[in-house]
Amino acid sequence: MDYRYELVCTTSFPTPGVARYRLRSEKFGVSFLLSRDLRGKTAVDIGANWGIYSYWMHGHVGVEGHVIAFEPQPELAAHLRDLRDCFHLHRLELAERGLSSKDGELTLRRPKTHWGGASFEALGRDRGDLDLITANVTTLDGYFENHSARPISFIKCDVEGHEYHVFRGGHRVLMEDRPDLVFECHAAENPQCKVFSYLMSLDYEGYCFFHGGFAPVTDYGSLRPRMHKKALRDFVFVPKESKLALNA
Repeated sequence: MDYRYELVCTTSFPTPGVARYRLRSEKFGVSFLLSRDLRGKTAVDIGANWGIYSYWMHGHVGVEGHVIAFEPQPELAAHLRDLRDCFHLHRLELAERGLSSKDGELTLRRPKTHWGGASFEALGRDRGDLDLITANVTTLDGYFENHSARPISFIKCDVEGHEYHVFRGGHRVLMEDRPDLVFECHAAENPQCKVFSYLMSLDYEGYCFFHGGFAPVTDYGSLRPRMHKKALRDFVFVPKESKLALNA
């Protein structure tokens, strides 16, 4: 089991364990999240895993905001329910399913020693190294078609190589709500990365984390050797028309 932090019930916010995780493992993405004005708005955590982003989102959207977390792994979904109850995350909605480009069932391939690496994509490992889990999936558009928490203002997506299908299944949400995006991309080194191309076709501008700020994703290849190792797969995309566009 891939334990990344210890869940300790306390009334303090943030808890030391979660604060340390923010600084060590997700400092770029969580810092970007906290830099956005999300008070009273809706944030979505796709591939919630142990709930780090869900936790910080919940505090950042405030008492009038909403957080929806998607997690198809049953054990981690149970953990997220415990997290919600333990820290009184009353505005956290749990969707115990995956997201893709169409409704149905997919096989989730999960490394036995690294649950955070579970993916609907082939992982290049022997079957003996994996748990195979049949998971229900829906689309971002379908789930939020009549959802009262729209519009969505922020999306975090960490789905181990399945991000293109997630965003394709959220075409209407991306075009109508125009949320900021922070996501992990496993194909970033490919000059024809279809995730980047698709989002750019929707009039999004892409950035990578570089030297305490942002650089255009078009410069990623040349900047990669000088980037922080924890930022190599993390990217930010914002609508071109956004008043909060980044200054790269």
